[in-house]
Amino acid sequence: MYLVDKPELNDPETLLKEAMAEQFKTGQVVPHSGIYQVSHSEHRLPHEVTLLRGNSFPPCSKCGNNVVFRLLRAVTVDRFSVTLNALPELTDSQVLAATASDDEDTEQAS
Repeated sequence: MYLVDKPELNDPETLLKEAMAEQFKTGQVVPHSGIYQVSHSEHRLPHEVTLLRGNSFPPCSKCGNNVVFRLLRAVTVDRFSVTLNALPELTDSQVLAATASDDEDTEQAS
């Protein structure tokens, strides 16, 4: 039989795992730089956004504060700064155009 030490409460790996299990709301401080899944109240399917630690989770320009964020992948960032003040509202045609553009880029890369 082996005893397993209890992980430290301030252990970076433990904190990261806890952050990945947590859901965040508009206005809260971003705990880790990374890629977050964004879920809106009604008007849009979930999507991903990159946010930097220390900034606030932004509202949606259409549904306001009815947005939930979940950390998908944490990243380490050196000397980069950008602030997302609001998640832009995209029309269906803009989403389709962006998807078609991504598909063309993938085909050209092949």
